[in-house]
Amino acid sequence: MNPTILIVEDDKDLLEQYKIYCKLVITSLVDVDRSNIEVKSANNVEQAVNIIEQENIIFISVDLALQPSEKNLSDADRYTGLEPGG
Repeated sequence: MNPTILIVEDDKDLLEQYKIYCKLVITSLVDVDRSNIEVKSANNVEQAVNIIEQENIIFISVDLALQPSEKNLSDADRYTGLEPGG
């Protein structure tokens, strides 16, 4: 089972940015077999739990505000304090 980095994020744009960051970090690792490290993602808690149960997770990045109520909020709502965001 390959070592896996798990990103749990429901914002598609942030998720893509985090994936890029993780892949950049992996390429900068020294004295580590980088070829077998995987980056996986989940959009919600249920998906995250399934991945955790099946993979060799070595690092998890978690959005702390994974809630259905946040789904329809915009970044402007978060900036004005209507939702703390993750």
